[in-house]
Amino acid sequence: MARKPRTTLPGEGTATATALKLWVTLARAFESAAELSRIDIAANDLTPAEFAILEAIFHKGPMLLGELQRKVLVSSGGTTFLVDRLAKRGLVERQSCPTDRRARYAALTASGQYARAVEQAPVVRTEWRA
Repeated sequence: MARKPRTTLPGEGTATATALKLWVTLARAFESAAELSRIDIAANDLTPAEFAILEAIFHKGPMLLGELQRKVLVSSGGTTFLVDRLAKRGLVERQSCPTDRRARYAALTASGQYARAVEQAPVVRTEWRA
């Protein structure tokens, strides 16, 4: 006689079903928030990686490029490329390290400080996506 396939795991009950529903709800909320972030970042003519660089410098202050690389999880060459692009736009500047001639800091310029403050200003949204 063939056994009927099990639809639940042993010990699984309403608590597990509730936890699964919560996980799905949180995953959908995260994806919705992430999409809104991508839209806002793109509206400011930035890539997510450029935004991450600005965000790190804004919160931590001037950072050595190596520290910035580890914070943003971008390769060394990628960090240099991103800082160069932001420097061309006048948002970031390179500063010399007073104790090590080989090291360079990335710091926000006045324009970068202003752009970051504007991005953090509260935004009134007129439409919500479900």
